[in-house]
Amino acid sequence: MTSLPDNLRPYRSTPTFDTRSVPPALTARHSTKSGVWGCIQVTAGSLRLTRFHEPGGGTACEIVEAGTMAVVAPQEPHFVTLDEGTEFRMTF
Repeated sequence: MTSLPDNLRPYRSTPTFDTRSVPPALTARHSTKSGVWGCIQVTAGSLRLTRFHEPGGGTACEIVEAGTMAVVAPQEPHFVTLDEGTEFRMTF
């Protein structure tokens, strides 16, 4: 599990998304920009976070449950898969 560096301050949060409102870009392979950390905060249900390991191309999946969060490092390729009833938001 990746953790946030101590000296970061949030600068933007998304609205809460569910299976109907999640932007398609989040469910396809994407990454944050250089220097931008992402924090996925699940408020209901659960989602699967798939990370791509570069170079080499392997993947790792983790389940993020309601009340927990996952951290995505800058430029780390990943995507999310939502279960029905999942709600989450992102903070950058």
